[in-house]
Amino acid sequence: MSGAYNYSNIPENAAPAILFEHIAQENITLKVKGTNGSINDFIIKKDDKRDLNIIFNAGTLFETINVGQIIAADKKEVNGVNTIVINNGNNQDLNILISSRIHQAFSASF
Repeated sequence: MSGAYNYSNIPENAAPAILFEHIAQENITLKVKGTNGSINDFIIKKDDKRDLNIIFNAGTLFETINVGQIIAADKKEVNGVNTIVINNGNNQDLNILISSRIHQAFSASF
C-alpha cells in the first residue's frame, strides 16, 4: 500500500509519502454484513452470483501512529520521492504497530 500521511497538524503539501509492505502467509477472517445490516457467517456456493465488497480502511492501520512517530521515521528514496518505507526491514517499530491491526482494517458486505 502506498500513499501520503495526512494529519491535521501537517500541511497537505508536506505530508510524507509512505510505502507499507506487509508480506505474510496468514488467513484474514472477515465479518460480513448482510443486505439487512446484520453480521452473519456466510457460505460461498459454486453458482452464487452475488457481489462481495471487501473494504480496506487504511485509517484503522495508522490509528495508533502519532505525528511524532511519522516525523521521526527513517526515510528512503523510492522512485525519486523521499518515502517512509514500512516493512520487516525498515521502520520495524511502525511495522509491528501497523501489522498488528491488519485484521481490524478489513471488512466485507454483500
